[in-house]
Amino acid sequence: MNEIRDLIVGIDFGREYSQICYYDRKGGEPRSLSLKAGGNEYEAPTCLCRRPEQKDYCVGLEAQYFAGKRRNHDQ
Repeated sequence: MNEIRDLIVGIDFGREYSQICYYDRKGGEPRSLSLKAGGNEYEAPTCLCRRPEQKDYCVGLEAQYFAGKRRNHDQ
């Protein structure tokens, strides 16, 4: 199988913040993916939060919000 893909995606996990980047062979240069369409915020907090009441997980800004809310509730 000798197939050439046109899009390469990378996730950069940092201690505090992470980002998603991609390289389109047709476009010719790497780009960072914005968190909001048309925005210029490229980094999201590297945070994962479990919400036991909803039995789910959330990541990034949402996880940071719920983790802070839970911390304040437990105090």
